Amino acid sequence: MAVRITTLEKGSRVVGAIIGDLLRHGFNVLLPMGHDRGYDLVVEIAGQFYRVQCKKATLNRNRDCIVISCRSTATGAYLGRADVIVAHCLELGKTYVFTVDRNHINKTVLRLRPARNNQLKYIRLAGKYELSQETWPLSSAVRASDS
Repeated sequence: MAVRITTLEKGSRVVGAIIGDLLRHGFNVLLPMGHDRGYDLVVEIAGQFYRVQCKKATLNRNRDCIVISCRSTATGAYLGRADVIVAHCLELGKTYVFTVDRNHINKTVLRLRPARNNQLKYIRLAGKYELSQETWPLSSAVRASDS
């Protein structure tokens, strides 16, 4: 019999996986005290601090896209309250990062493979957003926090 995992447990697993991935990639992770700040973690890179909102990424029905909700059910969009969203897909064991900006207000869809109709415009391939030192959106994160 399968054990049901609550939403809170899934969220805790996602945050734990994200912290582990950030540390494995050499990022300094700070844990803020308290709740309802609009961000879950802070990442420090060369004296710059980035507010990180952690999210669970899920596979769509066709298993060709990752879907990430970019809103809080309680407080709405993270624009101005977090600098980056870091999302972990438990099914794939992969973590993705992108800036909080007007392109990612409600949800973000990352494709695992190119579209069947070869469409390129408005397509976000997941590989471009996989967490690494090279994909951390440094300059974009600074601009997003200033807007």
